[in-house]
Amino acid sequence: MKIVAALTAALTASLSGGSVRALVRLVVVLFGSILLFTVGFQLVMAIEGREFSWWSGVYWTVVTMTTLGFGDIVFESDLGRMYSVVVLLAGAVLVLVLLPFTFIQLVYLPLRTAAREARAPRQLPVGTSGHVLLMGRSSMEQVLMRRVRHAGIPYTLIVEDVEEAIALHDQDYPVMVGLLDDPETFRAARAEDAALVVTMRSDQANTNITFTLREVTDSVTVVATATSADSVDVLELAGCDHVVQLGQLLGTAFARRILAPTARSSVVATFDDLVIAETSAAGTELAGRRLDELDLQTRFGVSVVGVWERGSLQAAHADTRVGESSILLLAGGREQLEAYDSAAKHFDDGPSEDAAERPSGDADARAEDGRGSTHEDAADEQGADPGTATEAQEAADDGQLVLVLGGGRVGRATVASLHEAGIPYRIVDQREERIAHLDGAVVGDAADIEVLRAAGIDEASAIVITTHEDDTNIYLTLYCRRLRPDVEILGRVNIDRNVSTMHRAGADLVLSYASTGAMEAWNALRHHRTMLLAEGLVVFRLPVPAELARRRLDEVDVRGETGCTVVGVAVEGSCDTDLDGATRPAADAELILIGDTAAEERFLARYVAERPASGWSRWWQRLRPGSYASR
Repeated sequence: MKIVAALTAALTASLSGGSVRALVRLVVVLFGSILLFTVGFQLVMAIEGREFSWWSGVYWTVVTMTTLGFGDIVFESDLGRMYSVVVLLAGAVLVLVLLPFTFIQLVYLPLRTAAREARAPRQLPVGTSGHVLLMGRSSMEQVLMRRVRHAGIPYTLIVEDVEEAIALHDQDYPVMVGLLDDPETFRAARAEDAALVVTMRSDQANTNITFTLREVTDSVTVVATATSADSVDVLELAGCDHVVQLGQLLGTAFARRILAPTARSSVVATFDDLVIAETSAAGTELAGRRLDELDLQTRFGVSVVGVWERGSLQAAHADTRVGESSILLLAGGREQLEAYDSAAKHFDDGPSEDAAERPSGDADARAEDGRGSTHEDAADEQGADPGTATEAQEAADDGQLVLVLGGGRVGRATVASLHEAGIPYRIVDQREERIAHLDGAVVGDAADIEVLRAAGIDEASAIVITTHEDDTNIYLTLYCRRLRPDVEILGRVNIDRNVSTMHRAGADLVLSYASTGAMEAWNALRHHRTMLLAEGLVVFRLPVPAELARRRLDEVDVRGETGCTVVGVAVEGSCDTDLDGATRPAADAELILIGDTAAEERFLARYVAERPASGWSRWWQRLRPGSYASR
């Protein structure tokens, strides 16, 4: 019925205005031609001395114009035959060309277009709920689509252009057509029942979309990106719940890695009372030893849940050997991590040669930066003062200078965090207006060896490559690695598929713009159930399965069977992260676990009774009242 209604509406729309006038003119010309040729028929027949009725004349004219030519009425003279040719040619033009063309333009094409448009719905079915609404198809949103699709969460992409919607529909995207500045679009999308709305357009467009959405509902969570720090307040006033400044996030993450050259931990996320932190093994006694030899769980109550190696997260096993470039991912309570940090200074005794080349900085300042750095409290990306050139030169003499290539949002956020921690830097960009206010600025092309040497590449302890083009970043990474085989190189990419290329080019750490934005949006959706720590790595909570209730953790091999690590037990609002083999989770408690998405699936399949079979039912199971997601 909806398709029929759409076709009827299309036909009605096509037969209005100028189209109707064109059709009327064509009909007048056609009937006028028939009348004219009928009169001519009577005149020629009179010349031949023959007589036919007017209806016979109309009959002959129509038969001749349509090229049927029955032959029951024919002229006998040359004049009559010539007249027949004229009528035949005129009829071919009118009947065989103009009429079909008019039919195609006024009937067939509108109906065909309506049939195509009917494949792209303009509203979601009644009863749709718990879904995610996306306002675009940027690289960040595509990463988020993969994540929600894997989790079995329904989502819909709203686009304004019908042809684009049809093309996406043909590619199996769940899509809906609607104007993003029209409240009716969000009513049709059941926004009041949605779990999350994500918009990653320009700051102005995001503000308009959010403000329009808030006319429909105040309950749905809205996540938007902001390219300018000044836009954060405006977006929040418009009704945005989470404003993501990706430039600040990436810049802070780069600085955190640079500022954590010792074994002290640097907090990257919190989940209730659980704290997730990173610690570097470079130049410490951690390097070269196996995790079972370090025994951090017994000594400090912190769990090693993963090991970063050149941007790739490896599972942490007892026999995993920590490399010089390894970064350990730790999980524990704040007290346990503080105990670890208190003892961490002993890990730095006898640093290796590599460690001596890395920046030291003030330990307390680094710890504070790790625990408090968010996109809201980072230093203003426009107002960072790099210190004097003398300080930078002294730092370069000590091997502490950081070279930042690219003066965009990410580059300026990186140097702002470095300045806050007292680490000097040099920043290179071709556009003087971007970095003119920074004393450590070097204007020029980073691909020019003379510019790089003037910026201090020979003395730098780390190079951060932050331009907004992946091709340029890969080029600069390869170039800098050839110039400085021993230096630490950190880089950014916009598209996830270029991460591995950056690593092959020589980068030690690569952060993806798309994955970082998608991770922030996903974490806004977690409802205290799941948080994405990195692409593919999640921390999640659920009620203690019957098979694990009141059993010692060392009696069951959860990690060996599923790949998940139990890092906390939550009871009545409090979370115990100081776990050991003798811990017995209560039946009414909740487990907090860390693992990749495949490990999460294996845990649910192994331990959770009556697990829903499909992704949709699984998502409903997690959101329905009384489930572990709503606790």
